[in-house]
Amino acid sequence: MPTAKTDTDTTKVVFLIDDETLTPFAYFPDLEYNDQANIKTGYAHIGQHTAVHKYYAMNCKLATEAEYNELKEELLSLGYNLDIQKSKRCI
Repeated sequence: MPTAKTDTDTTKVVFLIDDETLTPFAYFPDLEYNDQANIKTGYAHIGQHTAVHKYYAMNCKLATEAEYNELKEELLSLGYNLDIQKSKRCI
């Protein structure tokens, strides 16, 4: 995971909305979580890095820029160099 140093490579991210809490979270389709099939890394304000199942992410709606902007800024402050995906095709 990137740290306070800026990530030199870009990290693909899709910002989605959690169906239950209606809060945005980041889904990293290229970052496996604990080498489990169909489980990728996610990030949210509360809980921070977490596991996200691919099929769960596919069923969430895309977050708007207004909905994910604070989360994006938080990730940038952690050193991520984000490649923001505007569709769910990469999930």
